[in-house]
Amino acid sequence: MAETLDIQISLETPTGWVDLEDEVAGYVLHADTLGNRSQSHRKTEISNEYVAGTFVVRAVRENVTENIAFYVRGNTPLQLKQRVKVVEDGFDQLKYNVMIKTGDAIETWYCQIADYTMETSQPYQFATLALIRATVPRLPQVLLVPVLP
Repeated sequence: MAETLDIQISLETPTGWVDLEDEVAGYVLHADTLGNRSQSHRKTEISNEYVAGTFVVRAVRENVTENIAFYVRGNTPLQLKQRVKVVEDGFDQLKYNVMIKTGDAIETWYCQIADYTMETSQPYQFATLALIRATVPRLPQVLLVPVLP
C-alpha cells in the first residue's frame, strides 16, 4: 500500500459520500492521485494572406481532466466487489461532485462521467485488493472554501 497522503477526497455517489482516504472503510489513496492535470482551450483563430501566423480572438477553457487513483480493500472477495461497486456507481453518474480537502482549504469539483481502470494482482473473482485509476473530467470552475480552525 502507498503511504497515506495529507489529503482527503470524497466522492458523491447515489447512496451518499464516500471518503477515498478511509482505511477502515477499505479505501486508501494512491500516490499518483492528482499527479497530472490536463487543461485545454476552445479557441477561435483568424488568419489571412497579408499577415504571418494566426491570432486568437476568443478562447474559453475546456473541461479539466484530473487523475484519481486509490486502493480498495475487502476482507473477502465479496466485500471488495461491494466496495468497488459503490465507487463505480459514483464515477458512472452523468454529473456528480468531488470534494478535496488539503490543509486549510476544501475544493469542490463539478464532474462528469469518468473513465476508470481496475487492477488486481490475481483474478478479480478471488481478489481482496484492487487499484482503481479514474480519469475525471470536471468543469474548469472550482468552488474553493477555507477551512476555519
